[in-house]
Amino acid sequence: MRTWFAVIGVVLADAVGNVALRRGMERMGDVTLCRLGQAWSLISQVLRNKMLGFGVLCIAVAFLLFLVLLSWTDLSFAFPATALGSVVNTVGARVFLKENVTAGRWAGTLLVCSGVILLSF
Repeated sequence: MRTWFAVIGVVLADAVGNVALRRGMERMGDVTLCRLGQAWSLISQVLRNKMLGFGVLCIAVAFLLFLVLLSWTDLSFAFPATALGSVVNTVGARVFLKENVTAGRWAGTLLVCSGVILLSF
């Protein structure tokens, strides 16, 4: 049971982090790097963007939980099980970011769910 709680923690922390990173990048706009000076400007913008910081924190939590999960179970289970994150990310993109998710993407998401269900048996 604790293994599945860790999987859920990884999936949720990763999805929240990805949505936050996308929101933070929406605020920054397009990023292009042609000169070193632009890289320093980008780094400065990133460090001042609270949504990006929150996203990075969530991704770090997901990574730490994934390490815990690996200490409890096999990689051959942990990695596919955390693929549920693609489902949660797709739902998050639709609900929180108002992205237009095509039927093909929903079909792919359902295939991932089917694979995780098969894996759990």
